[in-house]
Amino acid sequence: MRELTKSMLSFSWAVPFYGMRQAIHLALPQEWNKATNSFNAVTAAATDELGEAFQSVFDAGDRLQRSMVDTMFGSMSL
Repeated sequence: MRELTKSMLSFSWAVPFYGMRQAIHLALPQEWNKATNSFNAVTAAATDELGEAFQSVFDAGDRLQRSMVDTMFGSMSL
């Protein structure tokens, strides 16, 4: 129970710092590649922990979200 509590607290402590770092990356266009790589790494780590049932649901939702983003950016003139 002690190690579980430590692990949960460490995770809870790390998440806001990760968010702050990503906010800095997002504020600076030259840092967007770092943000993209970091988001992909964290996503991969999280999805590795999902198990088969949740992985299928995640994959379906992720495909939908990515398709919506492609559609949105495809209809925008940049």
